[in-house]
Parts: sequence; structure tokens; C-alpha cells
Amino acid sequence: MTHSTDGQASIFQRGGMAGAMVLLYILIGIAAPLVAPAAPDFQGDLRTSKLLQPLASGSSGTAGANFFVFGSDHLARDVFSRLLYGIRLSILVGAAAMACSVILGSIVGFVAGMAGGWVDALLMRATDLFLAMPSLFLIIALVAFFGNSTPLLVTVLAVTGWMGAARLVRGEVLLLREREFIHAARLLGQSNLQIIRTHMVPNVMPVIVAASVLQLGNVILAEAALSFLGIGIQPPDPSLGNMIGESMSYIGSAWWIGIFPGIALSGLVVAVHLLGDKLQYATGGRG
Repeated sequence: MTHSTDGQASIFQRGGMAGAMVLLYILIGIAAPLVAPAAPDFQGDLRTSKLLQPLASGSSGTAGANFFVFGSDHLARDVFSRLLYGIRLSILVGAAAMACSVILGSIVGFVAGMAGGWVDALLMRATDLFLAMPSLFLIIALVAFFGNSTPLLVTVLAVTGWMGAARLVRGEVLLLREREFIHAARLLGQSNLQIIRTHMVPNVMPVIVAASVLQLGNVILAEAALSFLGIGIQPPDPSLGNMIGESMSYIGSAWWIGIFPGIALSGLVVAVHLLGDKLQYATGGRG
């Protein structure tokens, strides 16, 4: 009765160019330690390697690059190396926050959709409350109380991003629980847990996958915005957001410090959202 296997196969086959771009970014992130000319926090000789233009050469010592493909920044660090590690960290943080938010949202959605009644109403009002809460103020408050750290950033992004998945999964469960094969499973004596595992999850999974990809793009962009403001990933760890933020003081004299991370961030977010749109269309345009 389920359509999960064929549906998921067609979903990933329809990724096309967007899927290839996302895969390329992921491979870049994985291979960053192998292909980066220097460590992301390595500082070269400020006298000879500070604010070098792209394709320039400088003396950065044996532990760093002598040829700066994307130039160097104000601390004589290789922009190309930092960009590779920035892509890696942005994807890791985004994927971790996305996974946590989608898992939390899916659990809430399944419970609300299967239980119905007052449980459904209570969970949906809680979802509405989180949707109405200004996420930026919450993040600033948590950072002020608990300090700034990557695990805290992932937690906050997950806590402020699960509501869309919860509403989507709930809607799908409400539709599926009225289907004939669900009624047949109940008549056969299957419990709610068995119905969820055997029938609900395989049928809802393609929609969850599409929502996850779209959420990944949103989380990556949110992390970049927070890092740009100085309350996300902290230097010297590079993320695309804080690299753009660091470039603001040199935008007129050293454009390359921020332009390459900006292009990389734009390409990543656009590719992820295009892939999410394709997957959402493959699931029938639901959600």
C-alpha cells in the first residue's frame, strides 16, 4: 500500500544540476583538510603577506601557502583555505541543526496527527507560540546567559526551526490516517506504533526529505547571518558568515576578503533551495 521506495528513488533522480551542486559543496567540505593550502587560522608574515590580491605570491612560512589563489586577509591568512574550511563548518552546523529540528518537528507532528483531540490542539498551540517568538531575540538572550559556543548555536537553530516540519508532518498524518489501508491495519489489531512504523513513516518520508533539504538552506543562511553579526561561529574558526563580517572593514580596499565567501554562500543556499523545490515537486507539491 505504501509508495515510499519508488517515490524516494524518483525524488533523488530528479535532483538534477541542483543536486550535483549540493553534492559538490559537500565534497568540498569533506576534502577541505586535504586540499586547503594552509590551516584556516595560520597567519603569515604581516609585512609581506597582508591583504594580498588574488593570484598573488607572498612569504607565509613553511606551514602556509606561498601562492594565494583568492588573496589574503588583514591577518595574512589564506582566503582560499579559510573558504574551504568555512564551507565545511557551515554545512556541518547547518546539517546538525537541520537534523535536530526535523527530528523534533517530525515527532511532534506524528504525535499530534495520530493522537488528535486535545493533544493535537495543545501541541499545535505550542507550535504557534514558538512561531510567534522572535528567534533573534531568543538567540541573543541565550548567548548572553550561556556564552557563545557551536553546540549552543546548533541547539538554538534547531529549537527555532522545528515548527515547519511539525506542521507538515501533522498534515500528512491527518490525511493518511483516513486512508483505507490505515483502517485495515487497525482492524487487524495493529497498534499506533506499528501503524506509524509500517505505514505512516514510509509514506511521509519523501515529504520529510524535501522539507529537510529546504530547512538545510534556511539554517545555513541563518547561521551565516548570526556569524555575520558576531553571535554565531566565532573567529578564528571560519564560517562563510563571519568571513563576510570580517571583510566589512576592508570592503573598499580588499574586496576579495568578502566577495568569494559571499559567492560561495549564495551558490550553496540557492543550490540547496533549488534541490528542495525539485524534491517538493517530486512529492506532489505538498507542504
